[in-house]
Parts: sequence; C-alpha cells; structure tokens
Amino acid sequence: MSETAEEFASLLKVLANPVRLKILALCLNKERTSKELRKKLRLSKPLLIAHVRKLTSAGFLSCRAEVVKGRVVKYYRTERFEVCCGEEILKDILEELEDSEK
Repeated sequence: MSETAEEFASLLKVLANPVRLKILALCLNKERTSKELRKKLRLSKPLLIAHVRKLTSAGFLSCRAEVVKGRVVKYYRTERFEVCCGEEILKDILEELEDSEK
C-alpha cells in the first residue's frame, strides 16, 4: 500500500471510534479536564488516556498541563482540522502506486 494511503487510513482509524468523536465534540468549544471527560463519558482513567493519546498524536486534540493545588491537571482542546478524501488524495495514492511499479 502506498505511504499516502497508509497515512490517510491511520487518520481515519483514529476518528472511526465513537468515544474519540465524543471527546472531540466535548472539547470543541471549551477546554475540558481529564476528570470532566471521564465523568461525562463514564470512562476509566486508563481508557480515557488511551483515547486521548491517539487523538493528540494524530493532531486532533491538544493538551496543556497546569499545577492546581499541588496536582497536575490536564486540559484538552480540539484542534482545528478537516478530513477529506477528495480526488487529490486519491491521485497522490495512484501516483505512489504507479511509481512503485517502476
């Protein structure tokens, strides 16, 4: 499979999870703490961390940490993004496939 196809499929995999879409929706207009997200979504801490890691490493979610009363509190916000599989991406994938056949 071409590199472009792999990269695009990876981004789609990150978004192809209802819990991760809910996290992005909750953090769209307001920063949310991990505690708020866990409470709203009824998730365990390890499960939330797993979802948040995937979203942040894909660039869909940003995180900042702040020390509050001696504890580190993480705040999450959805980053602006668009995902579109238009003709240009498909042309790039086709070009990579054709180059690999040479």
